[in-house]
This record gives sequence, structure tokens and C-alpha cells, in this order.
Amino acid sequence: KYATMGAALGFDFSNLEECAERFITEIDNLNRDLKIPKKLRECGVNEADIPEMAKHALSDISILTNPLQVITSEMVETLLKEAF
Repeated sequence: KYATMGAALGFDFSNLEECAERFITEIDNLNRDLKIPKKLRECGVNEADIPEMAKHALSDISILTNPLQVITSEMVETLLKEAF
């Protein structure tokens, strides 16, 4: 998927892995230039808030269209802790 998006931006599509890596690098550069935080802690989130955030995420209707079927609060908490 990343290679396809890279190709849409005009990157060389002949090597899918290189095209995908370039796309990811460009997105990282854009996020840095726009000063978009990489971690939740950089947004002022406290680690103690993660369980409550997980509960809210599970009650959000958009979870129904998530390609990864989230089953438990623990799954969401794990993801949030990795992003912390």
C-alpha cells in the first residue's frame, strides 16, 4: 500500500520496497516539518490516562470500520502504550 501511495506521488515504482520506504521517509519528514508529535506524551497525554482512553476508543462507532478487529480494552491499551 505504501508503494502504491509513493507511486501516486511520482516515486519510482520499479522497486516496491524502496518506493514504500521513500514514501514513509517523506511522510516522516512532512510530520517533522509540520511539528506533528510522534508520541502521545508529546501531546500532553499522561500514561495514567491510557485505560480511560482505551475505554472511550472501544465505545467509538468508528471502531466498527477498523480493519483490525479490536476485541478487548487490553488490546487498545497496548497500542496506546506503544504510542506513548
